[in-house]
Amino acid sequence: ESNLEQLIQSQQFEAATEVCQQLQEVYKHRAAISTAASRWKQLATAAEESGTSRVAAVAYTEAGRLYLEARDDSSAESSLRQAHENARAANMPAQEQQIRPFLYQAWLSSGNYHELLRETHEVLQASGTDASPDLIYVLYSGRADAKETLGDDEGALGELRAALGVIPREALYLRIRLRCSIARILATRAEWVAAREELD
Repeated sequence: ESNLEQLIQSQQFEAATEVCQQLQEVYKHRAAISTAASRWKQLATAAEESGTSRVAAVAYTEAGRLYLEARDDSSAESSLRQAHENARAANMPAQEQQIRPFLYQAWLSSGNYHELLRETHEVLQASGTDASPDLIYVLYSGRADAKETLGDDEGALGELRAALGVIPREALYLRIRLRCSIARILATRAEWVAAREELD
């Protein structure tokens, strides 16, 4: 703890990141996940204030992920929003993609379904045909989860099938996951034949 404080005060953020990782293991072993998240957020805030966006993006991501694990949805959403902003500022597209599923999960947990639908629509519009299969999966499956939670099973199925229409056949793992999600929704509607066809 004192080592982390000293490293943050002296703005040795790379070294502080390593200490945070060590503390995270200790805190998780003690089932103190929220404390681990708060340490990452402490590092992220200091890095952001000093203009070190790359470290801030990574640290806020870890904080948000841990807050989600601790079921602190409000803190998770706040941290992940800041992670996303810093990742954009630091031109870290891979980090942005890593953040999105956690941010969407936070929105779903806190009931921000319409915000998720708006955000994912904008990303899909901006990405066009350049989006990677992984990103397409995250966007469409996030939209499907939101619509299913809102009671729009037909809309959720439409999102999942739209993803199948775009994700290439060689991305088998993603396509299998999509078909399993479709089968699950069909099964909840007692459409057993259609659900089995998806699994076949």
